[in-house]
Amino acid sequence: MQPAKPRIEVPPALTWLVDERGGRQWLEALPSLVSECLARWQLHIGNPLQGNVSFVARAITAGGSEVILKIGFPHPDSQHESAALAHWDGRGAVRMIDYDSERRALLLARCAPGNNLSDEPEDTATEAIAGVLEGLWETPGPSEPFQTLSSAARIWSEDLSAAYERAEHPFELEIFEEAIAFMATERPPRRDDVVLHQDLHGGNVLRRDDGWVAIDPKPLVGERAFDLTSYVRDRRDELASDPDAEKIVRKRLDRLCRRLDVDRERARGWALAHALAWGFDDGGDFYPDHVLAARLIARC
Repeated sequence: MQPAKPRIEVPPALTWLVDERGGRQWLEALPSLVSECLARWQLHIGNPLQGNVSFVARAITAGGSEVILKIGFPHPDSQHESAALAHWDGRGAVRMIDYDSERRALLLARCAPGNNLSDEPEDTATEAIAGVLEGLWETPGPSEPFQTLSSAARIWSEDLSAAYERAEHPFELEIFEEAIAFMATERPPRRDDVVLHQDLHGGNVLRRDDGWVAIDPKPLVGERAFDLTSYVRDRRDELASDPDAEKIVRKRLDRLCRRLDVDRERARGWALAHALAWGFDDGGDFYPDHVLAARLIARC
């Protein structure tokens, strides 16, 4: 007698995708995608974990190994996540065991104990981020299949300009102009460029027995200074209410640049530009926390 197939339900945290382009169809197909992955990799699945753009669940292989199954909603930013994880091969990032390109499914080694860097004190988090980046940058990045930072910057500049006009200049013109001007300084690709995580904040770093590792990259290939961006503006809800917010942001930037031997002005410029480039929704409305972060970075 065959064991009963597990009942797969869409986690509530993913239901917002119904309003995204292609989201409804993906959500309807998700139970079948999960079942097909369980059959392919002979997995016994556990309860889903928190995931806002992907289905993520613990699972156990037929051999008894603990793994993570991740099925991503198709989105350009994460298109080459598997290629980035393969390049890093466990250096500074979670280790990928296998990938199903048709279903956009990743079989990942489980991080244990798995606690999140967002729960750690500020100084601990900054040091951990530096260590993760050292691992991610250990080997220069290949030119394929990743989008270059210079190409992405051109798109961000155009989109940011259009959104700023559409929203009728919702924040200081000086900050907007500085971000646009900086993105125009992006240089052509070089041989020492690395695969960039792009979204390396505390929520995307987990504890593994041998240290902290990154998850959920939105990879590009380009200069190292760019990859400080997401952490420099991290914990924005706390920054919004902290009278020393500017000091905190400056300290993050200073410590990371010294530790990683990164040009501070390049890192600051990218942090400002990226805060705004990722700072508005599809309707052109700017996120107040991203604008706040840009203001703080501009004063650093």
